[in-house]
Amino acid sequence: MRVLSEGDVLVMREAGRDDFTVLGQAIGASLRDGDVLLMNGELGAGKTSLAQAIAHGMGIEGDVVSPTFNIVCSYEGYGVALDHFDLYRLDAPEQLEDVGFWELVDEGSPGASLIEWAELFPDEMPEDALEASICYAVGSADARDVRLMARGARSRALLRGISAKLKELA
Repeated sequence: MRVLSEGDVLVMREAGRDDFTVLGQAIGASLRDGDVLLMNGELGAGKTSLAQAIAHGMGIEGDVVSPTFNIVCSYEGYGVALDHFDLYRLDAPEQLEDVGFWELVDEGSPGASLIEWAELFPDEMPEDALEASICYAVGSADARDVRLMARGARSRALLRGISAKLKELA
């Protein structure tokens, strides 16, 4: 695995399962109330695996599953709660209101939000969020490339924290 960091972007090349665990721990340890992580990638790319590692990095014990049918699951961590969304089954932006999306992702609400399939409703996502794009690494069925991109001042601070935590865990 190679980690490249420059400004508002951090890229992990050829990340394997253990690398996902380390990245998830770094993200989970860095999340604070009001932070939003948008997760994009094709089906099977590893969004839920990364979400599980993030939750464990936040001190959330037990099973963390993709909320595909529930749309949102909430978990309690060490001081910071996690609201985990999976928007795959939603058809229209209006349905976001039905699951309490706006209340949970509001910058002033308690907890951090992790949103799988955020790319389905790009105009509805918070402006200041950290975007994680996951794709299959070229030439490998198991490895992934992960790109984290900050989209505002708050998410830039989060990205700096993740980068520092990754160096600490290396």
